Amino acid sequence: MNSKQLHAAFVFLLAVADKTKYIFVKMSPKIKEVCIEMRELIIKLRKEGNSLNSIARTVNRAKSTVQTILKNFSESKSVASKARSGRVPRGSSRLQRYIRSVVVKNPKVTAVEIRNILESDDNVNVRVPRKKPFISH
Repeated sequence: MNSKQLHAAFVFLLAVADKTKYIFVKMSPKIKEVCIEMRELIIKLRKEGNSLNSIARTVNRAKSTVQTILKNFSESKSVASKARSGRVPRGSSRLQRYIRSVVVKNPKVTAVEIRNILESDDNVNVRVPRKKPFISH
């Protein structure tokens, strides 16, 4: 279970137990990713024979964070972050800069107006999705 599921389960259990009130517990904010130097230090301390708890106290991080860093290092033999999932950006960096400049000049420009500006430019290809037939079962 991730933290959101645990939070939802906790609120549900409190609601079932009380039957009259919903108690919402504020979750702690997420922190930024651990820097590479800190990861290298954690791995160095572990190779020296320190325990997870002592490493966590030394670097002022949670034991689970230290454990995850060590597990990822043992699997990949690297301290670098894994590639993030997600959609690959469309268009060249030049096109993205051009669109950004249009928006900076006029922050209230709509997506349709941006498309029309790009269509009028000869150097840019704008894809218009084809109409698909409606198919019912």
